[in-house]
Order: sequence, then structure tokens, then C-alpha cells
Amino acid sequence: MLELAHSQVEKGHFELRLEGEGPIWAQWFFRVGQIKARVLALALILFAAVLNVWTGPAVFFFEAGWVQSTTQAVFAQSIIKWGFAALGFLVWMGIFMLRQEELTLNFDRMKNQLTYQYLPQWTMAAIDEGSVGFDAISQIQVHGPQREPKTPHGFIELYVMDPLEKREKTFRFKLLTDEQFQFYPVNLSRLTGREPTGDWVEE
Repeated sequence: MLELAHSQVEKGHFELRLEGEGPIWAQWFFRVGQIKARVLALALILFAAVLNVWTGPAVFFFEAGWVQSTTQAVFAQSIIKWGFAALGFLVWMGIFMLRQEELTLNFDRMKNQLTYQYLPQWTMAAIDEGSVGFDAISQIQVHGPQREPKTPHGFIELYVMDPLEKREKTFRFKLLTDEQFQFYPVNLSRLTGREPTGDWVEE
């Protein structure tokens, strides 16, 4: 589920930037960043290339008694070489195929308009973006921590009817604190004129 990463209020605009956690194996790319990931991928591939001409590991395996013959030593080094090459290739492909899943919601109070942009985790997937009036927001549902899917501080769902695609979109994001559980439903209600439903009660 997407989680609230940043919010900003400026001149009649209320913007929410939501980010997805993604699977554990993909989170590494987002933490490291593209530049460091590229350096690592090149280093792995170059080291695999070096193992084509450098027989140091094979000699070590044979002298340490880990293998019984030079043929086995060369085979063991070959496995290591292709392992580094494959890992470097996977990291390199991950750089171009993965990105931080992100949803930006911009509430324009002056125009009574919601603008959204959704960036899928896979770069080959299409970006979903558009604008709708606040009257297209049919529901704002606020769910506490006990609701499924369970979250520590609850989550919010916005149901929006897209007039172009003639279908309802659901924007769901989890809250990170109890203060947000009280604050954001109030803000969204005042902006859109929609009364939140669910587990939230205004204090």
C-alpha cells in the first residue's frame, strides 16, 4: 500500500505525495539510488571480465585443497565468474526497469479540481494521470488500524469517478501517525466538501 511521504500547502493547493514500499528485493534500488547502482553493476561486470584472464581464485582453490584437480578449480572459478556477471546484469536491468512507485494528488481549491499522477513501479507500465472536479469524488473513507489491510495508524481511500474512462478509481494510502489520522480527513473534507465516512470521528 502507498504511504504518505510528503505534503505541502501553498496558495490554495494541497498536495500529497505518496510512495509505495515495493517488495523487499526492490527497496534496495530505491535506497541506493541509480548512480551508485550503476557503479556497482559495472564493478560486478568488470570483475567477471577480469576472472576471464586472472586465474588467482582457481589456484587458491587448488592449493587450499578445496578441489581435487585443476579442472575442478577452473570450473569453480567459472561458476564464480558467471555469478558475478549475472548479478551485475540483474542490477543493471533493475536500474532501467524499476522506479519508486509514486502517486501525487494535488487538490486545487481555487479551481475545485483534483489532479493526479501515478507512476507504476515498472518503468514499462503506462503513467496514469488526469484531472477531475471535486464533484467526481464520491467518497472519502477513513479506516482505523483494525481494518483490513491492517496498518499501524489506519488508511484513507478516495473514490473518484473518471469522466473520460467512465470508471471509478480508488486512491488508497496509509497514515503514519495518529495525528495524521485526525488531521488529513479534516483537510480533505474542507477542500472537497465531502464528509469522511468509516472509523474517523472529528475531535
